[in-house]
Amino acid sequence: MYTDVHESNKEKKMIQSNRIEFTDSKLNMLGNAQKLYTNKEPFRANGKTYRLKLRVSANAKTFCLWHEGKRISLGQLSKEYGVANATLEAMNLISGDTTPLPRKERKIFEDLAQKAFDDKEKKGRKFVDVERRRFRQIPKAIVELPIDKITREMVMDWQEDFLASKKASYWNKIIEVPANIWNISAKGRAFSLLENRKNPFSDLKEETKRTEYPVPSFDQLIDIWKTFTKYDHPLVPLMVKLKILTGMHFTEIVNIKEGDIQDGWLTIDHKIGVKHKIWLHPVTRKLVIKLLELSDMAIPTRYLFTFDGFNPINLKTFNVHWNKGLKSANLDFRFDRLRDSLVTEMKESGYESKYITGHCYKENVQAKYYTDWTSEKMLGIFKEANAYWQTKVFECVKSEWF
Repeated sequence: MYTDVHESNKEKKMIQSNRIEFTDSKLNMLGNAQKLYTNKEPFRANGKTYRLKLRVSANAKTFCLWHEGKRISLGQLSKEYGVANATLEAMNLISGDTTPLPRKERKIFEDLAQKAFDDKEKKGRKFVDVERRRFRQIPKAIVELPIDKITREMVMDWQEDFLASKKASYWNKIIEVPANIWNISAKGRAFSLLENRKNPFSDLKEETKRTEYPVPSFDQLIDIWKTFTKYDHPLVPLMVKLKILTGMHFTEIVNIKEGDIQDGWLTIDHKIGVKHKIWLHPVTRKLVIKLLELSDMAIPTRYLFTFDGFNPINLKTFNVHWNKGLKSANLDFRFDRLRDSLVTEMKESGYESKYITGHCYKENVQAKYYTDWTSEKMLGIFKEANAYWQTKVFECVKSEWF
């Protein structure tokens, strides 16, 4: 990269100072104090004498050359680019064998982030919309800068302002996004700019005390079931019941489509690229069939839990109804704790809850990659575990199954 800059009076004075012998080993040993060094040994090109120079900053050591009244930047000192490379490049430039490259493209942080988000969406990554929303929390004074101009001090000033009005736990979620975007950029589109730089967003999470939320007992699970059987809503009651029966995550439930239910098995996207099968007891299938009849759906690719057939019910809308239903029964639990209830209750059953919830994919690496999860033997294990749990629930609420 070459940049034309007129010499300042200060730079002219520095030309004669800090003369040292240029060797790769000596230059590597120089500190990062801002200085301009001049090579003791000159070189000749086009009948004239020139001296190679090295401009040192806090982040880089850049070779440069004064030619025709202008300072021209050459490459940065590295394992692949040293004194010999810079001298040859300078001689070629003076002789006209090469021409200065155009001004370096400005890698604006916001632009790099949008490209990273687009790439994630193309790869089918989930929660990219959440990351986009969190990225919008970053001040414009940071996102509108070239990525290599963002400093740790800027980020810490933002952190101080953020924590003055918001919780530390929320900050920890927000800071993950720019830190990740910076790392992605450093490995790709801004590699040359960030190769030897530290991530200014890293290691800035606040220490927070983990909040322990209560887990419903089995009797309380049954109370929740009965409460939502009476709750007047076309989708929420069945979502709650499927959570109790299968332990699925909210994101798994809302992404179920009619075509995911085949021959008594429900196939869910447990993780990116990983499918998990949950066996549905005949009485459980009746619950799902009831929903299909109510929604009058006949397109396998349409979501089950949707109002328009194209967009799943969102978490915010669901939580409004979840909290309203619990309040009517004088109960107070987080929706995700229903999964913990299932796991807790299965501990003394003789069946492992992971074969219901999909935890089997958290086995050791060898088991994860070499187990045939669709074999008759494994599906038999899934079926037995699901049948046990769903039957246990059914026996307690069969009079209020619908």
